[in-house]
Amino acid sequence: MQGNHAPHIPARTPRARALISCCVLAIALAIAAGHVPSPSSFADELVTPAVAAEAAPESAAVAAAEALPESARVDLRFEAEIGRSGDGPGEFRRPLTLALAPAGGILVTDAGNVRVQCLDEAARWRWEAGGAGTDEGALQRPLAAAASGLEVLVLDGGRGRVLQFHARGEYLGVVLDLSAPDIERRLGEVDPRGIAIDRSGNILITDREGDRLLVFAANHDLLYATGGFGEGEQQFEDPEGVVAGPTGIFVADSGNARVQVLDPQGRFRASWPLPGGGRPTAIAVDAAGRVCVTDAERGRVLVFDRHGRALAEAGAPGSGPGALRGPAGVCAIGEQVIVADSENDRLVRFRLVTGATP
Repeated sequence: MQGNHAPHIPARTPRARALISCCVLAIALAIAAGHVPSPSSFADELVTPAVAAEAAPESAAVAAAEALPESARVDLRFEAEIGRSGDGPGEFRRPLTLALAPAGGILVTDAGNVRVQCLDEAARWRWEAGGAGTDEGALQRPLAAAASGLEVLVLDGGRGRVLQFHARGEYLGVVLDLSAPDIERRLGEVDPRGIAIDRSGNILITDREGDRLLVFAANHDLLYATGGFGEGEQQFEDPEGVVAGPTGIFVADSGNARVQVLDPQGRFRASWPLPGGGRPTAIAVDAAGRVCVTDAERGRVLVFDRHGRALAEAGAPGSGPGALRGPAGVCAIGEQVIVADSENDRLVRFRLVTGATP
């Protein structure tokens, strides 16, 4: 994991030891008087993380969930692993983003195999598109996919363009070339990372080079660009995934360890820091308006309500059941939350259980 170094703990002076002794005595007297819960009353609130260093952020997320009414609580439980490492149907090499497929199921950006695969809702293989090469429809570095109606859009970072495929996988053409002279004159260099389609058919693309969000109309004309480097409102550092939900646009502001919420015109609405920090990479919104976020740095997936309150989290760095290494994509189907476990070459399925006790 990045950025987890053991802190320097200074030696305790005699004065410090005296202060600690006084504090301990005060706490003991308070417990005896019934003003402070005894340590045993906290037993049910402890989280057993996969790595000891993860306890603090996990406790913060659990504490936030416990503050919610019982009807609003959810638990995120590991259910199954999907796929394995390989290049066959339903196998993956470094799966990146996930998206809902036009006819149900999920689209998987299978970056290591330079293709996009479509699975049905039972995770059975349907079709694939792309592949390496120079033929029409070939890909160089697929980064993300999005779907709307009967079309699938694939963001090819290697060539800086967006390709269109039919819902059954047939190649239809290039719909957006980010290196075209007219776009380059207006935007300069673009390093695309994520793609989404909103209800109006507009195409949303995150740009790490300019730390911004680009929005193109359904006819592919540029509507607006918003953002810029920084940590303030409507600023980004290395934005990754993006999704257009019914209540706004959600951007994984990776370098700032937060999710930013914008209105459809790109104006700032809210900022949701990840409990305990991290590096958000992908976002999905389920039918109930809950927002699922993958955190590549801490090997987890989090669920927020529509107001940005943390509801649940699952995962820990590793390769065992329910563990995640470099989670890079997420999608929500009903009560299922499916994560692209990139460095383990698989997908991992969790289930949201409502009304659960943390």
